[in-house]
Amino acid sequence: MAVSRGGKRKHGRSISKDRLVTIEKTLIRGVSRIWALGHHLDDVAQLGAEHVLALLRNLQEEGYSDSTVRYYVAAFRQLGRWCNKECLVAFKYPL
Repeated sequence: MAVSRGGKRKHGRSISKDRLVTIEKTLIRGVSRIWALGHHLDDVAQLGAEHVLALLRNLQEEGYSDSTVRYYVAAFRQLGRWCNKECLVAFKYPL
């Protein structure tokens, strides 16, 4: 994670603590919603693209704004980078 690199992103650019907190909160909400959809994961390592797609479809069905859904895409794409799971969000949005 960026925190383990002293607040630096992969390419050396700084990331603010506020941004990290916002991403963390979005990921927690997203994983909680994935769990509520019936995808009971024991570990974040089990998270796959199918789970993220299910979350995004659910957000769209619930009427969330396009910008909110895009923010979830960005947060999970960042998580994929941090976990070396680039395939986590290897798709383009809109779906």
